[in-house]
Amino acid sequence: MLIGKLIFDYQGLFFSLRNFNDVFRTMVFGNIKSFRLTIYNRWGEIVYETSERNKGWDGTYRQKTQDINVFIWTCHYQLEGEKEKVKKGTVVLIR
Repeated sequence: MLIGKLIFDYQGLFFSLRNFNDVFRTMVFGNIKSFRLTIYNRWGEIVYETSERNKGWDGTYRQKTQDINVFIWTCHYQLEGEKEKVKKGTVVLIR
């Protein structure tokens, strides 16, 4: 998923841990003032959160590999000279 001047929103994105798409991340382009990616499980617990734009989620929570499931993600970001924006969607973890 790309965020910034060029935006692609992928709903229901699939995420596999078979050495292909093994990390879920967003890519923000531009002069980034702030960034936060948060991933929630179906009970609303935060399973992953980062403010580092180049990091991503590897499908674990508390050092345990998560089962196949749908997770909700939100990405709050602000580019220099612009207001904060929020993108959100779902990601399906498969094995």
